[in-house]
Amino acid sequence: MDHYLVEFYLPRREEATLAQAAMRARAAAEQLTNEGKNIRYLRTIFVPTDEICLHVYESQAANLVGEASLRAEIAYERITRAVTVDGTESARSPGGARARNRDGSRRPYQQAPKEEQ
Repeated sequence: MDHYLVEFYLPRREEATLAQAAMRARAAAEQLTNEGKNIRYLRTIFVPTDEICLHVYESQAANLVGEASLRAEIAYERITRAVTVDGTESARSPGGARARNRDGSRRPYQQAPKEEQ
């Protein structure tokens, strides 16, 4: 499943509403899951200096994330697919974390330039 970001504007003065929005987002995703849809709410991130809020979901499709947002009564600016890397696996080890193409295949490593001696 892919990760998706639901981006919306949240003024700093409304930061107190953040926990409520996160609970609604989680409840809406759980409701869709109970209906047999493949979606999971992961977390909410707020960037106060930019007044941007992001709900992070794991889902099969962006339209499910949009449905969850509508059910949670969250007016969003956009929904975008995201790539996440947790940093726990070595990028050089076999089977390590690497970016993936849309079809799930792994992207080749980019070699760093060799230092001259």
